[in-house]
Parts: sequence; C-alpha cells; structure tokens
Amino acid sequence: MKDMEVLLREHVRHLGRCGDVVRVAPGYARNFLLPRGLATAATEDNKRQIARRAARLALEEAEKAEEVAAAVAALSELTVTALERADENGRLYGSVAAAAIAEMCTAAGTEIDVKRVHLDAPIKTVGEHKVSVHVHGESYAEITVVVQAEGAPMESFLEDESVEEPAAVSPEDAADETGAEVEAGEAAEGEG
Repeated sequence: MKDMEVLLREHVRHLGRCGDVVRVAPGYARNFLLPRGLATAATEDNKRQIARRAARLALEEAEKAEEVAAAVAALSELTVTALERADENGRLYGSVAAAAIAEMCTAAGTEIDVKRVHLDAPIKTVGEHKVSVHVHGESYAEITVVVQAEGAPMESFLEDESVEEPAAVSPEDAADETGAEVEAGEAAEGEG
C-alpha cells in the first residue's frame, strides 16, 4: 500500500510537530491520527489554518521554556540539610529517601512533589549529595542535600574529654601513704 500525506494538527511524539506534513501508512492515519484529531488532510486551506495554529503553539512553548528555565535555575541554587545518626565512618544508621528530601524542600519554602525527586538509591552516607528533581518535560534541576551526623560518635567524646593523669608521687609520699593504709588496717582489726 502507498503511504498517504497528512497534516499534523498537534505535536505527535516520534512523528512530527504541529504544521508538519508527514507520510504515514493509511491504516495509521485512518485508525489513529484522524479520529483523535491529531492530523487532517494535507490541503492548502488546512496548511494555512494549521500554520497560524503552529505559530501560536510555538509562542506558548517559548513562554513555557522560559518559565521552566527560571524554575531550574531557582532549584539548582537550593541546598537543604538533614541531620541523621551516623557511625564514626560516616555511614548513616538509617537513610535519607525521596520523601524526606521533598519534606526538607517544602520546609525550606520550595514545595516539591515526592514523585519529582529522582534518587537511584536512598542516601546512606554523611556529606554533600546532588539530587535530581524533575521540573517539566525533559528538564531536571540538581539540588544539593547536605547530610550531617546528628552527634559525634562516642569515641570522639572520650578522646575530647580531658582525662587527668595521676600525679607523680615521690617515694617519701608513697611510703607515707602506705604507712597510713597499714595503720588504718591495724585500727580496723583492733576494733573487731
């Protein structure tokens, strides 16, 4: 069968944009494009009419692209911080998931739907992480998520505390202390 030409009234993925004249199989045009209003016959009158529509769509798309670019720029500057329990190696006892990131962004004043946060796997280490957020279409922004340990590990507390070293004892002081211990022991025996 011979392909037929149709004029697209809307953008059709993998086929063309509004106003394009494309060649498609007759069955595809008859069963899909024409009944759904995605295409029409490629006549001169239809071409003029669709050209005006295509210009209007192009203007709307340009405005939308500017809005998306502004949203991407604003989100790219966003940094949120999570305080989580971690071990001495910087591994979290839990993890920071997409839902937690969405909540942190909302608390920071930028509402993000959890479905738009894209993580390959939950964050499980302390540090700075880049997280992809879907904005619109093929546009994504990267926000910065800083994960900090909630408290330093116990070992660092022990190292930081000043442990008093026993004072150096001279031999005479040691003899006096030993004599006092012996006298205390004899006194305790005498009472019993």
